Amino acid sequence: MSSGILRRRVHHEDVGGGKYERVLSNGSDGVSEPLLGADYYDQRSRQAYYTYGFIRLAARWCPCWPRTSDEDDDDVRGRSKADQVWSNIFSRLLVQWAQWFTNVVVGSGALLGTVFFRVLRRPGHGERTMIADLSPLQARAWRKQKWGQCLNNRVEKKTQSLKAEKIKSSKDKKTQSSKAHMEMERRLQQLQDKLHVPFDGALPEHQEALKSLWRAAFANRELPGLVCEEWKEMGWQGNDPSTDFRGGGYVSLENLLFLAHKFPRSFQRLLHKKEGKRATWEYPFAVAGLNITFMLIQMLDLRAAVPSTPAGVTFCKILAEDEAAFDMLYCVAFEMMDAQWLAMHASYMEFNAVLRATRTQLERELMLEDVNRVEDLPAYSLLLAD
Repeated sequence: MSSGILRRRVHHEDVGGGKYERVLSNGSDGVSEPLLGADYYDQRSRQAYYTYGFIRLAARWCPCWPRTSDEDDDDVRGRSKADQVWSNIFSRLLVQWAQWFTNVVVGSGALLGTVFFRVLRRPGHGERTMIADLSPLQARAWRKQKWGQCLNNRVEKKTQSLKAEKIKSSKDKKTQSSKAHMEMERRLQQLQDKLHVPFDGALPEHQEALKSLWRAAFANRELPGLVCEEWKEMGWQGNDPSTDFRGGGYVSLENLLFLAHKFPRSFQRLLHKKEGKRATWEYPFAVAGLNITFMLIQMLDLRAAVPSTPAGVTFCKILAEDEAAFDMLYCVAFEMMDAQWLAMHASYMEFNAVLRATRTQLERELMLEDVNRVEDLPAYSLLLAD
């Protein structure tokens, strides 16, 4: 350096157990400077000393650090001693930092573990981190226990789901049953209201119904009038059909129209007596239809507020499923009556006996266990015959 003076502090072990210091001085500079005693290591001097040493190390190990010629000379003279000093300082710093880090991690391990566990733990995966601390036998037992718990939970959930579905199904059935019962009552009331409607030849609606029946029976013939001789060809007793509607009322005319429109082939076959060996004096078609309507009303006990006969109770169940159950049953009864007529080789004077036999057979079929609709009756097949 420019001052030509280099002071170094060399520590030696004293033979007597003490330490002494020796100051080496180069040059004959007359500047008086204090020796490096205890005053040198005050706070400010220590910071300057460490800073100066750090700069020297940086200049040594960093090629890009700016260097001067004086520093190069000084580096050559004091490199070995300075390297030893600062290596010792950095070693102590590293040891102190390692001790501090160990104290923090080990001393606060529980707290840090809790923090990391809460931060990194995901729902449903917390148990997986626990199994790493278990022995193979413990891990196997733990897995078996968890599997059993999982299986029990699934069985319990399935059982609860089945119970809920059963309860819901029961409620739905009750609701449906209640709705079906209400619908049956509504339809029964409508049918009973129709039974109280008499036929009135003065009403345009009733007149049009008679004309519609004529067109269904004789499509290619013109109706001369509502009162004429041609009505007898259909089976009416006189020239005026309105005089024959007594016990049946207007609903009996509706039954004949339903048969004509729903089953036109059966209607034509019964009207013109196309099948079987017929008697010389056959039953009148139209009047027979009116009597069948009256017979069904009595058999099903439809005049009562709530039908109580076995056939009436079964009919109410069928009515809940099919609003046209009464008309459909009428069609089956008409075919059944004609079959009984042929089987008994009956004539006009035996019509009432044939009608009683028809009622007995119809009641027997309604009592069958598998009958839930009119279509389930065995006699329903008569309507489907060509």
